[in-house]
Amino acid sequence: NKASGTPRDIWVTTKGWQDNYGYNKLINSVELSLRALGMRQVGLLLLHSPPEQSIREQTWKAMEDVLKQGYAKEIGVSNFGKHHIQQLLQTCTVRPAVNQVELHPWCARFELATLCQKEGIVVEAYSPLAKGTFMRDPTLAKIAGTHNKSPAQVLVRYSIQRGCVTLPKSTHKARLAQNAAVWDFELAEHEMQLLNALDKNAVTGWDPTTWP
Repeated sequence: NKASGTPRDIWVTTKGWQDNYGYNKLINSVELSLRALGMRQVGLLLLHSPPEQSIREQTWKAMEDVLKQGYAKEIGVSNFGKHHIQQLLQTCTVRPAVNQVELHPWCARFELATLCQKEGIVVEAYSPLAKGTFMRDPTLAKIAGTHNKSPAQVLVRYSIQRGCVTLPKSTHKARLAQNAAVWDFELAEHEMQLLNALDKNAVTGWDPTTWP
């Protein structure tokens, strides 16, 4: 913290955007990002989505070189489907540390999550609250009532118990605090199964996991 002089551990993640895919463009965009951030290194650099097949391999090679050059501590991907991960693992020198995808009970991505976890790739679950779309779901409401917790807290806890790094988003201080207060309860196995049964591939954002 430059203003206060107090040291803080902050993990900074940034992404390579689709317009900057390809070897040289990716390297240049990372250098520009670091200058804009006023940093020499970020904690994690992600590809925002799967590159087109014609430049996929060279784009990941650029990510590996970013890692080698010390511009990022870790590299990973975002919105990669099962087939994208399988293809990448066949050609990469450095495996992605992370795959960041939308994941919640209504979009559970069981096969993708299983593959990532088997291959040592951390699943980062964004939109774990499904953008509030299903907060009135009766199954969710019943489980929340059993634990005297909010539906949002149950969804955060579900994601954690699936083994994901969970990324709930809110601009409200009270909700941020509530989303973090999930360590004093645990969902039972039958409750996890009830939530798993809600899966219907309900993507609330975009879904590049289906791209070729």
